[in-house]
Amino acid sequence: MRGLISLIIMVLLTGVATAGKVYESSFGFRVLFPGNNWIVLDQAYVRENQHIVESVFVSSDTSPETKAMLTSIKEMILRGEVEYYFSENPSFVIAVDRSLGTVPKSGEELQRLCQSLPLELSERAGKSIKVYECSKKRFNGRDTLVFIADGHNEGSKYIQYQLDTETGNVIIFTATSARVSNFDEMVKLTESLMNSIELRKK
Repeated sequence: MRGLISLIIMVLLTGVATAGKVYESSFGFRVLFPGNNWIVLDQAYVRENQHIVESVFVSSDTSPETKAMLTSIKEMILRGEVEYYFSENPSFVIAVDRSLGTVPKSGEELQRLCQSLPLELSERAGKSIKVYECSKKRFNGRDTLVFIADGHNEGSKYIQYQLDTETGNVIIFTATSARVSNFDEMVKLTESLMNSIELRKK
C-alpha cells in the first residue's frame, strides 16, 4: 500500500492539479481544504491529463499486481467512482467514494456494527485487523460513522469517515499516510475538512 500511495502522489505532483481553497466534488458536496497545498486527482483531471496518468500508473516500474491495481484505480476514477485528495505537508491521501447505506441511529445499532467490524475488515483484508476506535460523530450537523483500523503495512493505521447524506447513501472518506508519525496531524486536518463539508441541494 505504501508504494501505491507513493505512485498516486507521483501522478498528482507531476500534474497541475493544485486545488483551490474550495473544491466542488462530483459526489454532490463542497469542501474547504484546511491549510495549503492540497492537490486533487479526480475524473476531470484524469480525462484532461491521460498522458501523465498513463505514464505513471501504467508504465511505472512496479510488479504486475501493482500495475493491475493502478489500472483499476484509474478506471474507477474515470467512471467517477472515486476521488483522491492529497495533502503535501503533512503527506497523506484521502480517498473519497460513495456507497449505499446509512449511519446507525441508535446506540444499540452502533454497538452491533462496531462489534462486527473487526471480523468484516479481517475477512476483506485476508488477515487479522484490529479496530482501535468505532464511534458516531457529527460534522457540520451530519451524523458520521468514524473508525480507526490497522492499515496494510505493519504498524500503520487508517481512519475512515462515513458521512450520512440522509438519501440512503454514505460518502466515505478514508485517510491514509505512508508515515506512521503523520497520523495525529492527518486526523486533525481531515476532521477540519469534514467539518467544512456542505452537501449541495438537489
